Amino acid sequence: MTKTGSFEFYDNYAESAQKLQPELYEEINKILNNEFIHFLNTFNRKPIILDIGSAGLLPYDPNLTEKCVLFDLFDKPEGLQLDSKCEWITGDILSDKLPPQILKIGKFDFIIMSSLLHHLCNENNEIIKNLETCFYHSGLLLSDTGKICIFESTCPKVLTIIEDFFYPIYSRLLTKILKLTFVRMVTMDEVSLLLKKVGLKTEIRPFKQPRYIAQMYWRVPTKFYPLKINAIFACHNLVKN
Repeated sequence: MTKTGSFEFYDNYAESAQKLQPELYEEINKILNNEFIHFLNTFNRKPIILDIGSAGLLPYDPNLTEKCVLFDLFDKPEGLQLDSKCEWITGDILSDKLPPQILKIGKFDFIIMSSLLHHLCNENNEIIKNLETCFYHSGLLLSDTGKICIFESTCPKVLTIIEDFFYPIYSRLLTKILKLTFVRMVTMDEVSLLLKKVGLKTEIRPFKQPRYIAQMYWRVPTKFYPLKINAIFACHNLVKN
């Protein structure tokens, strides 16, 4: 993935992002904490977590995990305090050469992707190719009973057609002028089909929509917003709660 921009357009990104859309992260927190507790009750141990692209924003309780690896394209922000159970590893989930620290851990019980997918594009708008690579690599890191937990704003097909047409213009605006990362929103079908393509089973979980969603520095009422936030779970052999 092409490294551009930064998540530090906010002062203290993790805290600021949660304050902008607290209902969103409260819903994710509820879902993930319940999953971790269910895992503990089922396997009599706490899960090992891989959190991809979170920028240090953790919508779950690290105390419910045995270990939590934060895997991000960017280095850990200065001043970000992590729980003792958390380790920050810089690297790219799209790379065929994942960091040895990741590979040494082995398999993960949960792989979390929260608001990540729409950033998996590049200057050539290879969003579909990169999504498939991300899901394939994640599947290799996932334990036999593990789950990939995706929380993502998805859009109608017509919006992606418009995005793809104007991508050379607005991507330059984002990266060159605003100094942000590449963005291309995704549809539910794109995500589901690509997960299945790499051999993962999917399940759409109920997700209570927040009243507001953040767009950069602003809170936009979701009733006027063309996107819907979804909780998409994927696994090798889906075990329902």
